[in-house]
Amino acid sequence: MRQFLLLGVFFCSLVLVACTSAKSETKDLQIVPLENAEVERVYGLYQQGDYAAYVAEMASCESAPESYRKQMADLHKQHAMLQQEKMGGVASASVVKLTPSADGRQTNVILRVNYRNQTHEEILLSFVWVKDRWRLR
Repeated sequence: MRQFLLLGVFFCSLVLVACTSAKSETKDLQIVPLENAEVERVYGLYQQGDYAAYVAEMASCESAPESYRKQMADLHKQHAMLQQEKMGGVASASVVKLTPSADGRQTNVILRVNYRNQTHEEILLSFVWVKDRWRLR
């Protein structure tokens, strides 16, 4: 009788481990590739001057105190003001290239930013897949 009980416990443990592993693999397969529209939406927050919302898109700031997020928003605002002074501000931005990592959980984005003074630059944005959505790293 004791052997059957031990065998039953072992079998239940084995089934539990198997089901848990299968669930993890299924979740990994549900990573949606990052699309240009999502990158442009997130960078659009910066371009429109909604720096608090732009910082809210950063995975690294998710658990940070409000004072830290406010400082980050202020830094982005200062950077935008410098761009405005030197180059007339951002006229438009477009995705040049998306480079996903091997596991698909991180994507580097090359974004071409066109300024009002007819100059441009390419910047690198890094996105990570966190809690079923893409966030700025």
